[in-house]
Amino acid sequence: MLKRELVRLLEEDAEFRDLARAKLGIAELAQGLQRLTQVLEGLAAEIREQNAITKALAEACRNSSSDIAALKSLAEKEVEAIGTLAKIVEQVAERLERGQAEAASSIGAKVVEATEAVRKLDETLRRLIATI
Repeated sequence: MLKRELVRLLEEDAEFRDLARAKLGIAELAQGLQRLTQVLEGLAAEIREQNAITKALAEACRNSSSDIAALKSLAEKEVEAIGTLAKIVEQVAERLERGQAEAASSIGAKVVEATEAVRKLDETLRRLIATI
């Protein structure tokens, strides 16, 4: 009888240990889930912040795009005006060369220099437009 009672007490003790281990495991799981919840809340806050930053960046890009388009349009108009000016300067140079040989040679050289400068500026603006 004493033996049976001892066996019964040992079995109850084993059940109690199993229950205690299960409770400990559940408590550890709850702690882990709580830490996971905190991490996920932090991640959600970071995602919201990044979303706001991304929206602001997208708006800035849209604004920059329209500014660049306006700048390109202005640069194209400038290129056209410079091209017209270059043609006029070339025509003046040709007339001066024909009509006044001595005086025109000095003026013509200056006009040719100006024409070349205008052409270089025209090329630079065209490259600028192509880059934009």
